[in-house]
Amino acid sequence: MPNNRNIDRIIENKDALSDIFKILSLEHDLETMLDSFMEKLLSISWLKIKAEGGIFLVKDNKKTLHLVSRKYLHPKLHSICSQVKFGHCLCGMAAANKKTYHTTCMDEKHVNRFDGMKPHGHYNIPIIKNDDVLGLVVLYLEDGKESDPDEVQFLEDAVSVLGTVLEGKIAQENHEAVLRRKEKELERSNKELENFAFIASHDMKTPLRHISLCGELISKELELEDNEEIQGYITTMKNSSERLSSMIDNLLEYARIQKSENSTQDDINLNDIIQNVLHDLQPEIRNKQAEIYIDDLPHIRGDAILMSRLFLNLMQNALKYAKEDITPEIKITYTKKNNHHLIAFGDNGIGIEKKYKNKIFEIFTRLHRDNEYSGIGIGLPTCRRIIETFGGRIELDTEYSDGARFLCRFPV
Repeated sequence: MPNNRNIDRIIENKDALSDIFKILSLEHDLETMLDSFMEKLLSISWLKIKAEGGIFLVKDNKKTLHLVSRKYLHPKLHSICSQVKFGHCLCGMAAANKKTYHTTCMDEKHVNRFDGMKPHGHYNIPIIKNDDVLGLVVLYLEDGKESDPDEVQFLEDAVSVLGTVLEGKIAQENHEAVLRRKEKELERSNKELENFAFIASHDMKTPLRHISLCGELISKELELEDNEEIQGYITTMKNSSERLSSMIDNLLEYARIQKSENSTQDDINLNDIIQNVLHDLQPEIRNKQAEIYIDDLPHIRGDAILMSRLFLNLMQNALKYAKEDITPEIKITYTKKNNHHLIAFGDNGIGIEKKYKNKIFEIFTRLHRDNEYSGIGIGLPTCRRIIETFGGRIELDTEYSDGARFLCRFPV
């Protein structure tokens, strides 16, 4: 039967392991977590170890230990033991053989040393998870101290707890590193795309201007004002050039809408945004005699310029596709949901068939001929790109039957 002393030791060990697990479970970066682990280990009073030690981790090179946590180690060891290959010195041997090494003194296996190093012994405990060596914990002992089975068992249990938490932490940091790398690659790719779009638009618009100018010169030089057929050809050529130039400008603007670390995220009063848009559209609103109803809109986080473009596009759509025989009505309503703001732009215009609910958000998609409604099919794709840039989404309300209504959802 275990005596009271042994029972007390078992309880003390369990409490210590529980404390270690709590420490490791705190939201810390990897280095802080390892330092906290070492501080706790070195503070356990019954362990007959010196108040100094370190933790190595295996990084990209699977056969090299990297010293990442140092507690009260001699400064010279920071460089001598910064990297230890598997099989080299006591730490490398313990890692290579996947078992705890104990030494009572600085014997011939203790390769890494410096002049004036004080005699000592070691516990070298590898951190193993799923038969993979994640790193190693090295603890210092008084010279000549023999191995204590109870100490070894406790230290291996403590290091096992460290290994469990460390495995998840390393996986998380690796994942975050991959995400950061992909974000940088995406940012670089977007920048290259923007530069390409700018250069391409400039290179394409130059010959377009030449075509349009040549058409005007031909008309003037050959005095073709009375030849309606040729004038028609020249007019078509000029209009096509202008249309293509407009498409290039819109495509360039579309390409520039992207989320990046430098994206402005300000507090925006959407009431101010819509009033500015209505002011810009006053001539068209008066011409159409449109009636506009607007709920009190919320403040959201976003970019004021992009939000203005979003509202402008949706308002222009509602005015453009109004029915000819009735007064246009545009209703902008707001509903607060649990996790988002819902802003709906509804009108009583010609509407959009349900089957086109996804297609209308594809770039350069048009549902009408040029002689019916002007446009190039980039307005709604731009709206979707703007909203998605700030974590929201836009969709056609397929249950709405009085015209067309777009549902814009913004994060709360």
